[in-house]
Amino acid sequence: MAKLLAVVGVDKSKRVHCRAEGCMRTVYKRIHVVREDDGRIVVMGSTCFGEQYSERKLGDPIYATGDSRPLTDEERRLLDENTEGLIALYEDEAEAARAKLLAERAAAEAAEAADRARRNYTYQPKSPVQSSGIPLGQGRTVKCHFCGHPMETELMRAPARGYRCPACIANRVTTPLAVRNRMTNRHRR
Repeated sequence: MAKLLAVVGVDKSKRVHCRAEGCMRTVYKRIHVVREDDGRIVVMGSTCFGEQYSERKLGDPIYATGDSRPLTDEERRLLDENTEGLIALYEDEAEAARAKLLAERAAAEAAEAADRARRNYTYQPKSPVQSSGIPLGQGRTVKCHFCGHPMETELMRAPARGYRCPACIANRVTTPLAVRNRMTNRHRR
């Protein structure tokens, strides 16, 4: 079955000849490039195309989509002298666009997976070493101001917001234990 490969256009001053059987008109606006059943490529104007094929039968163009793709001077030369070369150029462009789309999809999926992993993060201590590199057991033991559990620290003074253990940091606990206790006691009265 014949396939509509492209619908292209050239400048009116650079018209090309319609290659449909028995036609030698010049065309420039809607030039149809069709691959026949026998494999040869025919370039024809919209009138000859309409007479030989109906657009419903061939569907949309495979490569140059839209109303009519304007050709550069080099592409126009290829259309006139080496239509197979022009179609090969379109195939290369389509392959590059598919590869770019696949790369963009892969990058988007990787970003989504990283975002999903970041949202589902729970604290897992990797080794018995504080973030400063000092092994556990060489600091002093204090109570976490946010959950009340004992923790080790190398800090000499309490931070302005109080000590916060790695589990409270990972779970994004922002209200200190004393404040939560006061709020609970107010509601009991």
